[in-house]
Amino acid sequence: MIYDQTVRFLLSVGLGFVLGLGYEVFRFLRLSFPHGKGVVFIEDILFALLAATATFFFFIRFTDGLFRTYVLFGEGIGFLLYLMTLGSLLRRLSRWIIGGITFLVLGFYRKMLRPVGKGFRYIAVKCASPFGKAIQKWKKREKASKNRLKKRTPLLYNKKKVIHRKTGGSFDETEISEDDRHY
Repeated sequence: MIYDQTVRFLLSVGLGFVLGLGYEVFRFLRLSFPHGKGVVFIEDILFALLAATATFFFFIRFTDGLFRTYVLFGEGIGFLLYLMTLGSLLRRLSRWIIGGITFLVLGFYRKMLRPVGKGFRYIAVKCASPFGKAIQKWKKREKASKNRLKKRTPLLYNKKKVIHRKTGGSFDETEISEDDRHY
């Protein structure tokens, strides 16, 4: 009886340690790719669901589905052991790890992909050059033809002007449009 409980407790400590390692994956992703608060919230919910599922299956497999407080206590101890030992070490090394991965990816890009991209770009420029000049000429002709179709009208700011004429003893207002004026 005590032997079984001790084994379950030690297995739950191991489960907590593994859950800490799973949490480290999320932390590593946060350091690698900047996240907003919403994404961090979703990641935390995913981790909580993962931990709850693992705990549920642990209860089913090792305690015949019975809730045991010492199992949860053991998981917490395992998680804290991970954070204070391997987790602390990985947190310190994570920037080095991310830098190394970035160095490898950039090195692969520089040595393999960049020359291929430059070759494709050279071919595209050589093939597109005659077509590019023809397209530019076509656009200029199209623009010129549109300009010829436009109706040219003079720009007038005051279409109608009020003229005050003195007739008899009072002023008479008359509206004269630009078309009615004679210069």
